[in-house]
Amino acid sequence: MSWEFMIHAYRPQHDRVRPLLDDGRAMPVPEPGTRPTAAQLVAAFAEAGLHGQLGFEIAGLELPQQDGDDYDHARYLGTVYMSSNTPARRPDAPVREITLYKPGESTLAATLAVRHLLGAVVVIACDDDLEDSVLLVRPDDDPAALAAVWQWP
Repeated sequence: MSWEFMIHAYRPQHDRVRPLLDDGRAMPVPEPGTRPTAAQLVAAFAEAGLHGQLGFEIAGLELPQQDGDDYDHARYLGTVYMSSNTPARRPDAPVREITLYKPGESTLAATLAVRHLLGAVVVIACDDDLEDSVLLVRPDDDPAALAAVWQWP
């Protein structure tokens, strides 16, 4: 099975989404400002205990690796691509979008790890075998409530 997930900063003018936790709150208004850097996102993944590999070499950055007896498929990001208008190739490159190619069961953990940096995020499953939804996750959504309704691996 081949699949990928995209996680990107919410853009109300482009994204037709439904909130994952549909609790009657208004749709968020994205805060203008700078985008997180590739280094900040890699640090957020590492802090969350996630591992994988970068799809493009970024000087001085690597995602944590895990193998052997301690391997945890639920924390595996697969191959991670980061971009804005072009692929991130420097640690200080701003990032708007993250693609996880062949992740384990880590998509929710990855979303939770970066939402404080990206603000409200849109999560998209890109595979015929997965329910095709475009979901909105807010920075203040309760992680336990999200886990209870999360529909993807």
